[in-house]
Formats: sequence, C-alpha cells, structure tokens
Amino acid sequence: MTAPPATLAAVIFGWGDAYRIGYARDQWAAWRRDTYRLLTASTLTGLEQAIEADYQHRPVPRDYDPPGAAAYLSLAALFPVHPAIPDPITIDCTRCGQAFVCDATSPAARDQTCIPCDLGLPPGSVSADV
Repeated sequence: MTAPPATLAAVIFGWGDAYRIGYARDQWAAWRRDTYRLLTASTLTGLEQAIEADYQHRPVPRDYDPPGAAAYLSLAALFPVHPAIPDPITIDCTRCGQAFVCDATSPAARDQTCIPCDLGLPPGSVSADV
C-alpha cells in the first residue's frame, strides 16, 4: 500500500521545528535550523523523504535555540501562540522575483525572500543536496 501524498501542512507540522520549509524556483527546499544545510527535491513527497533520511542520519536538536532566541522566548508568556498550523501562502521573492510557498508565520514570509536567496545563491543554482 502506498502512502498518501504529503501536504505542506503535514510536512510543516512534522518537521517545522527542525527545518525551515519552502518552495522556490520549481524546487521544494528544507533548511536545517541547526547547521543551515539545504535539502531540495522536485516534489513535496520527495522533500519529506529527504528530510526523513537526513534526520535519521543526523537528528536535528528539537530544542535548538538560535542566537537571540532567549530574549524572544521570554516574551512568549505575554503573547501566547495559537497552536493551529498556519495556512500556506504564496509570496514573490523580493530579491529574485520567483514565487514561493511558505507558512504565514515563517521568517521567509516576514522577509519575503526564498530560501536560495536567503542563502545568497544565484538564481538557478539550487541543486539536490541529500
């Protein structure tokens, strides 16, 4: 029996605390939150499989706090976060102009830049790194 195709909401729910997930330049991408290693795939199901393989090989700490997070987390009691998974949105990258998909609460939505541009990669240079 084959598994149902992955949905963006399901991938973000399962892996969003360990990977930043998005879509740009006809590629799905996941960026590890601890080492910033980039994983890419042409399908969301392929990306989920790449994430699972990467995580099995080298798990991402789920309690990883990036620099500056302590100050942000101290505000959490004042501003409780709704536990629902945000709906995916499509944004045009302000750097390369390509449309990409992310959740409305992600840094990509705030910065309006796709993951490859965030990493400083030139347009069209994204390749599989599994």
